[in-house]
Order: sequence, then C-alpha cells, then structure tokens
Amino acid sequence: MTSAAAGLGSSKASKELQSALQDDIERQAVDAAKKRAVGQHVDYDTFKNMVAVAHLRPLQDPSLTQTVSHAPAWRFAPNGLLAKSADSLTLRIATFDPQKSPVPSTSDEFIRVWNRQCPTSADKLRLLSSCGPDHMSKLFRAALPADLLSSILIALCPLHNPASGSPGEPAGALSNMPKQESADMPFAQAEGVMPGSVLSAESCSNADFIFDMLHGLSGAGRFALTVRLINQSARKAAIKLSCTLQQAQNVHSGTISYSADQLHQLQRDLDVYNINS
Repeated sequence: MTSAAAGLGSSKASKELQSALQDDIERQAVDAAKKRAVGQHVDYDTFKNMVAVAHLRPLQDPSLTQTVSHAPAWRFAPNGLLAKSADSLTLRIATFDPQKSPVPSTSDEFIRVWNRQCPTSADKLRLLSSCGPDHMSKLFRAALPADLLSSILIALCPLHNPASGSPGEPAGALSNMPKQESADMPFAQAEGVMPGSVLSAESCSNADFIFDMLHGLSGAGRFALTVRLINQSARKAAIKLSCTLQQAQNVHSGTISYSADQLHQLQRDLDVYNINS
C-alpha cells in the first residue's frame, strides 16, 4: 500500500513539474512579447494582441522562405570542394529504425528525425508507421508546419500508386524496401490504383492508414491556414490521395473503416475541391 501511494505521489509530482515548466515557458514568452511591444512603441491594442499570441508559433509560406545550404566541414574534399560521393553522409547519419530508435515524443523531435534520419520516402513512411495516426495527432495538436504537411502528403503518395512513376511522386518507395523491413509496417504495399480497377485488400489497408493519418493531422490548430500554404506538389499529392480514398470507399465501403461523410469532411479540410491541378 505504501509503495502504491509512493508511485501515485511520484506521478502527481511529475505532472505538476511538467505543468510548472510549461507555465514558465509561457510566462517567458509573454514577458518577451511585452518587452518587444514596448521597444516598438506600439499602441495598447497592438500591445494586447502581441501578448495574447505570444505562446503561438508563427506560420510562414515555405515558398517565401529563402533556404541557404550550409554543408558541414566533413562533406568537403581536401581541395575545398564539396565531395561528389554521398558515402560519408551515409556513414555518419543513421536512418530511422523503429526497432532501435525510440518514437519521437515531441513535435520538434519528430521534425528533427524526419529531416535528418529519413532521407528517402521509405524511411518517411517507416517513421509515420512507427508513430501511428493517434500519436501524430497528439504531437501536432497545437500547430502543424506547412512544409512538414507538404512532405507528409508527398511521402504518402507511394501508397496511392507506387508503380506509376509520375513526375513529382516518389514512386516505388515501398517496393524498394527490404522484405523484412516492409513486413514490420502496419500497411501493405499499394497496388496500382487505376480508374475502374478492383482494389485489393492490401490497397484497402493502405487507404485506411492514409485516412487515419490525414484525419489525425487535420485536427491540428490552424489546419485550414496550413493547407493554404502547402506547395504545388503537395496539392497534387492531396488530390491523388483523395481519389484513392474515394475509390476505396466506393468499391469496399463494407470493409473500409471510414464512411462517406467522414471522407467528404476530410476532403473539405484538405481543400481538395478548390485545388487546381
């Protein structure tokens, strides 16, 4: 009884400490916003608005962001030029392995693993599979960066039709994975999704995974604004994925986990009706 009470007290203390840390972070953000507003000599309404949104992260259109590539020192050859071979990069940066690497516990950690340890579409799908739709919705409950949503939509495209090889689509990412690695994923390799074709059980499993993942991410804060900031390749990917989900629902409505109304709501959230391909 004493041990159970001690464990309960420890869990309560841990939650209180985490809450206190979050409150301290928000307090520092509000304090910094107040000082910034005073330094800019703004009026009271602007001051109040700056303080009210001090805890939010800014969203920015990725196309407006100027990216500058800074290669690390070990990527340069003795003559001072960038090495043509990527072997050294492969040796130093390990790809994400769900059996050895822990699942990211924060949004910042997920973004770091996504950008650094998932260079291929297969690696990105493996990370999404390891996290799962429920965990992803918890990670990005506050906000989802537009560039990350764009890359997730493009990474899910091999499940739409991995053999298509369409421009801008990372085709064949799942078929190129080792059999022992692809067997660990909760969804099977997608077969070609063509108009009028009969979807297999594997394709239906892929459709369920795509819907659950996008449905979980659609609950992120300011998702409607984020969708408007995705790039053109991601917009085309959203249309392809929407068509895949629609066809799976039409052909196998009895085995698909989502209903037609749920699919239509997701399509409205992704704004696919207003996307011009």
